[in-house]
Amino acid sequence: MTTILREIYDHLPDAVQVPEHLRRQRGEVIILPLAQEDAPVRTAAGDARRQALSNAWSCVEPVHSVQAIDADLAALRGEWVGRP
Repeated sequence: MTTILREIYDHLPDAVQVPEHLRRQRGEVIILPLAQEDAPVRTAAGDARRQALSNAWSCVEPVHSVQAIDADLAALRGEWVGRP
C-alpha cells in the first residue's frame, strides 16, 4: 500500500520553493511516492523550464481573484480581436 503524506501549513516552510508572496499564505504540501526511477540528470533546458515556471508563479498576486484574472484574460483577448 502506498503512503501519501499531506500537511497543511499556515506559512510554507523554506524547503518548499514558492515565490515569497505565496510563502506567507496557508498552503498544503502533498507527498506522493513515485515509481522507482533513476534520478533525472539536470540540464540547461530543464533549468530553463523550472525558471520559466517560477517566473509564471511570481506574477500571481494573492489579491487576484479568479474573477479578476478572468477579466484580465478577457481584456487581453480583446486586444487581439481583428488582428491577422
